[in-house]
Amino acid sequence: MSENVFYPKFGKSVEAGGGGPYGPDMETRLAQLESDMGDVKGAVYRVEALLTKIDDRLRKVEIDTAEIRGRVSQSPTAIQLLGFVLAVFAAAGILKYFSH
Repeated sequence: MSENVFYPKFGKSVEAGGGGPYGPDMETRLAQLESDMGDVKGAVYRVEALLTKIDDRLRKVEIDTAEIRGRVSQSPTAIQLLGFVLAVFAAAGILKYFSH
């Protein structure tokens, strides 16, 4: 930036590019901010890696859920099972009736 920055607390502008009047602890504060930003970037990278792992796991869960839904949709309903049981009993009764 080539424009001047005004700091009302000190009442003077700071020339872009360094130098100039500012609070005595400005360099220390700036160094601390730079250090903290390095820590923040590291934390963001770690969170991003964790989010990628979570996304992969969720995709696997989504696939597994689709497989389970497919299996459930192919399984017989309660009415179909009841019909099958009644058909077996009817067949057994007919066989017993004609086997005498």
